[in-house]
This record gives sequence, C-alpha cells and structure tokens, in this order.
Amino acid sequence: MSKRKYVFETQDKILRYKFPTHINDIVIPREEASSSECFMVLIEKDGALPPHKHEDCEQLYYILEGEGRLEVRLDGEEDTEVFAIHPNQVVHIPPNTWHRVFALSDNGIKYFCVDSFPNGFDPAEPTCESHVKATVAQRGWDFEKIREDRR
Repeated sequence: MSKRKYVFETQDKILRYKFPTHINDIVIPREEASSSECFMVLIEKDGALPPHKHEDCEQLYYILEGEGRLEVRLDGEEDTEVFAIHPNQVVHIPPNTWHRVFALSDNGIKYFCVDSFPNGFDPAEPTCESHVKATVAQRGWDFEKIREDRR
C-alpha cells in the first residue's frame, strides 16, 4: 500500500502559522509534493500582507470569502497596479512580482494559494517549516509564537 498522501484537510487538522499580519493554514506542505505547496490565507479586516516577492515561484490565489485589494508591481518598475478582488476570482502572481493583499470586508478575506516552483524548491528552504523560519527571522518575528500544530 502506498504511503504517499493524496487527500488533505483544509481546516482543523492542519499546521497553522499565525503571523502578525495574516494566517497561513498549510494544506499541502512542500515536503509532500515535488514542486508545489498549497495553503489557505486569512487576513483580518483592514489587515494586509507585507509587500513581498518570490524569485523562485509563481502563485495562484482562488478567492473564497471577502473582498480585498491586490497591489502588484513588477520588479524594476515603479508603477503599482491596483485591483479589486472578490470571491470566485483567480489571481496569478508571476515570479519577481511585488505584491500585497489588503482585506476590506468586515470578516476579512480568505483565499486558497498554490505556490508553484518550476525549478524546484530552494535547497536552503526544502520544507514548509524551513521557509517559515527564514521568513520569520527576516521580519524579526518570534517563530514559537507563530507556529500552531493542530494535527
């Protein structure tokens, strides 16, 4: 019998990272896939992700709940584009694109995110946990206060 996992939970029995700006509920960690990872993102009303970019991956968001604002800017460009986002839309963030999501609804915004790594994962961050630790260290956040294992 295969030990490979094919079906994943999207709530309750998950690994949660509760960052100061948003929550990531890990659905498919990168260690369970060859070149992708999936997670739910929750941002409270008037909250926003910090502006950031990914050099090694592209992202797809499926907006599930709430309304928000997406800001994007290609690396090396000065102009930021702004888009209204709402449920049943799909957002594509190419590599090297600065981006930020703001939650505008009273209940915040929730979306399903797929990260795709066409050239494989960064060897310095082969697991979800290693990536989160690097991000937390870069921003000066406390990893122990962010990680919540609900499995």
